[in-house]
Parts: sequence; structure tokens; C-alpha cells
Amino acid sequence: MVLLTLVREQDWELLGQLRDAGGGHGVIALIAEQSVVLGTRAVRAGARSVLPREVTAAVLRRTVEATFDGQAVLPADVVTALATGAHRVETSPGDAQPATALVAETARRGRDGC
Repeated sequence: MVLLTLVREQDWELLGQLRDAGGGHGVIALIAEQSVVLGTRAVRAGARSVLPREVTAAVLRRTVEATFDGQAVLPADVVTALATGAHRVETSPGDAQPATALVAETARRGRDGC
């Protein structure tokens, strides 16, 4: 499990390196602000879960537990953008709430033949 704050371009490069290295790193990306663009970029670069840096300790703890269990925790608008291939108009940090997406669980089921 890796908790990675994405601020500088080097952080994004490290995320890509973790993805390319394989090994099933469960990366939780913390982004500076609630952003569909940054959230979808993080998932495409290899993050399993994405949260804004300002989340509460309780939300972070639930995200770590879910990610460790093979689930992905993403803001609902990021899931929508990934599913539709479209980016919505940016929202303010308080508008979007994290939602557990079963993207990683579905991938694991397919890999395990379930």
C-alpha cells in the first residue's frame, strides 16, 4: 500500500513508475483539490483510489481499508468521467463525496475466474 500526494510532476512520474513496476501496489493518490481532471489522470496513471488532501482522518482510514481489500475509492464524478469518457465541469471541493467503486474488485474477480 502506497499513499502518494500528487503535487509536482515528479510525483506523477513516480505514480507511473509504480504502475509500470507491477507488483500490485495499491496506490492511494491524494490530490490538491477535488478535480475530475486530476482524479481521472491519477487513475489512468495507476492510482487505485483517489482523494482530495483535505479529507478527514475517518475518510482516509476507510479508504485505506477498502483499498487494502481490493476496492477502489473514487469521487463519484471521477467514476462518471471514467465510465463515460467525458469530463464534467469542475466542482468545488465540497460538492463531491467519495464513493466506493468496485473497479478493482471486478478486475480481481475476472483475474481469479469468479
